[in-house]
Amino acid sequence: MNSLYQAVLNKIRGIPKVLPPIRSIIAPRPTAIPFAMGRIYQCIYRNYKHDPRPVIFILASNAFYTHGLNLHYLGGMTSALFQIIMDLRRSNRPLTGMIIYKYIKMRAPAIPKLAYRVYFTKYLAGKLVSDGVSQVPMPDKNKFMVEPMVRALNQMMRPKIINPYRMTQNEIDNLKTNVDKAVISADQTIIGRKR
Repeated sequence: MNSLYQAVLNKIRGIPKVLPPIRSIIAPRPTAIPFAMGRIYQCIYRNYKHDPRPVIFILASNAFYTHGLNLHYLGGMTSALFQIIMDLRRSNRPLTGMIIYKYIKMRAPAIPKLAYRVYFTKYLAGKLVSDGVSQVPMPDKNKFMVEPMVRALNQMMRPKIINPYRMTQNEIDNLKTNVDKAVISADQTIIGRKR
């Protein structure tokens, strides 16, 4: 590769001319924070070749590398990935990055071929935009959302509940007491049964 071209790329990427000592290369940087597996992040990647602002569905992350699916490369397969994410959310099983990857590869083999990428974690900075397969919701993720496809996924996961019936406070209180009575009577019938 041309040394002038390489020098310009190193300057843009912020790589120093003199390499640091071997220990600092091997040891993880304290600023490199891994991302949460199974969530979707809007990122800025300083070591990019094609996409400086990827939206990444994280499969695995440590202080060195982050493995994920870049949603910008999916094209028409985005809806298939979102359906797979919803299936994984409904499974209510403990998931690892390898399980998620194998399930995606089994259901839609084109998705990993199109979108699987490995990033250097120290060059990646991101904001959480979706819970992905995680069942634990994170607060304030919606204020960083810029992608319409991620907004659609969040609406699939947590749809707005619209109540077409208006109820008075007395009707609501009656409903609550009836539900409590039903729960108590159901508990008593289960306890009172002989085996």
